[in-house]
Amino acid sequence: MKLASFELSGETKIGIMTDKDQNLIDLRAAGCEHFRSQGDSHAAEHARAMFPSDMVTFLEGGDVTLKIAREVAKRTERLLRRKGREPAALRRVVLHPVKRIRLLAPVPRPPKVIGIGGNYPSLLKTWPRPPKNPPMFIMAPTSVCGPNEDVVLLRGSRYIQPEIELCVVIGKRARHVSARDAHDVVAGYTIGNDISEIDSLMSEWVLRRRPELKPLGIPTEAPFNLSLAFQCKNYDTFNPMGPCLITKDAFDPEKAQITLKLNGKVIQRSNTRDMVVKIARQIEFVSSVWTLEPGDVFFTGAQGHLPPLKPGDVMEHTIRGIGTFRNKCVLEKVRR
Repeated sequence: MKLASFELSGETKIGIMTDKDQNLIDLRAAGCEHFRSQGDSHAAEHARAMFPSDMVTFLEGGDVTLKIAREVAKRTERLLRRKGREPAALRRVVLHPVKRIRLLAPVPRPPKVIGIGGNYPSLLKTWPRPPKNPPMFIMAPTSVCGPNEDVVLLRGSRYIQPEIELCVVIGKRARHVSARDAHDVVAGYTIGNDISEIDSLMSEWVLRRRPELKPLGIPTEAPFNLSLAFQCKNYDTFNPMGPCLITKDAFDPEKAQITLKLNGKVIQRSNTRDMVVKIARQIEFVSSVWTLEPGDVFFTGAQGHLPPLKPGDVMEHTIRGIGTFRNKCVLEKVRR
């Protein structure tokens, strides 16, 4: 099941992607029709309680809510395939073409956004020694934006770098989760782009790892400045996500094909089977530091160093089995 957050007529809703991701079923509206067909005289109230408009609140409903959502989706899709007046009326109430609504990030405001760094061989080979635990960092929820939203590039920055990654979305509150039980706390997966302003991150340590950046003449911080390292990934719109949250029963995260195109040209291609630290171990380690909560999102690492973004660039993100979304890069406006 592919869940999506979307906006229609100024109202945020949760939908289920259908018809090869061309349409969205309004989950609350479909739930109301479903409950009404079962003789529920308070169908609208029950649908509103069962299917909130906010993805975090929806995920807090746990496995029971997801199970009922699947039942509603299956029944609705079955009815929509029929011909006649009733399916046509239902279609007008619950079905929305994706091109006519505004897709949001699947979790528009996650409680936490966590990043895992250096998780592919091509990156780890530049480290002095492999880390004992996966390097991790936290990012601001306000850095998240959705499909088709503009990514705002900072004026004066010389190197802003994209990194497409598979993202895990947590479905249960948990602490100290073992790798064996990690799958139980996952709601599903989505696509994310962990964008970094390399200027803020620049140090002598970084230049030793990435000598190709030296000709740019970016001023360095020596030693490595942890505050600026945090800053470089937390600007507004620097974490685009989308197009949906695919539930864990419908996706295999261990062999996902990942592709990032810039202006139609492939600049990153990787597969999660090459991860150094597997997702279960990531969840084990992250949950030893922070309590995981429904709606938390964490990036699982990227492969390789990529070319810088420029105003007008269009990024196309694809993970086979999840979908594709795009973002255009624009230069920030100067406040007067």
